[in-house]
Amino acid sequence: MDRPSYELIGDLMTRIGGKNLAYRLRINLSLLYKWAARPDQAEEAFGSDNARNNPIDRVQDLIRTAVVGGHHDLAVETMNCIAREFGGAFNLRQYRGHDQARRRGCRFVE
Repeated sequence: MDRPSYELIGDLMTRIGGKNLAYRLRINLSLLYKWAARPDQAEEAFGSDNARNNPIDRVQDLIRTAVVGGHHDLAVETMNCIAREFGGAFNLRQYRGHDQARRRGCRFVE
């Protein structure tokens, strides 16, 4: 499933409970609602600076910035760091920048 990040956050709120999730993340419940809002709704309700600022989007922007800057090794290392935290490993073969990363000396679990 390839769903937008705001939907994933909304589902987490539904399954875990908004108050519980906000407590665990040490944030205000209203911020969690901002993150779970569709970008056009978030912009309308909370202002344009809040439309795309949830943590999933920020990590994606971090990785995208590394890729655009030609730092594929750092992009893949970042993805590996997240995967390792949960007992997994990033699959380099599924990475769109696979060839460029290999040329730059990336070595990863395949």
